[in-house]
Amino acid sequence: MTSSKIRAALAAATALTACPAMAQEQPATGQPTLEQQFQDPPNSARPRVWWHWMNGNVTEDGIAKDMAWMKRVGIGGLQNFDANLQTT
Repeated sequence: MTSSKIRAALAAATALTACPAMAQEQPATGQPTLEQQFQDPPNSARPRVWWHWMNGNVTEDGIAKDMAWMKRVGIGGLQNFDANLQTT
């Protein structure tokens, strides 16, 4: 095999390898890339948390701050549970 045929085969192999990668980066349908979807997932794909209150030991200000923090870090929802064990 001559060096020009080797170069041509190498160029074709490189082009075939690069095409799928380019297609993922810029989808033809205008949908977000996989990376963009990970950076800003829909609410249905975000994690949910259990939020336990011990004997109602909460304040309105604390609740508001906790919920604002959860939204800011990407928490998609919560399940609240007040563990009122009346141990006093």
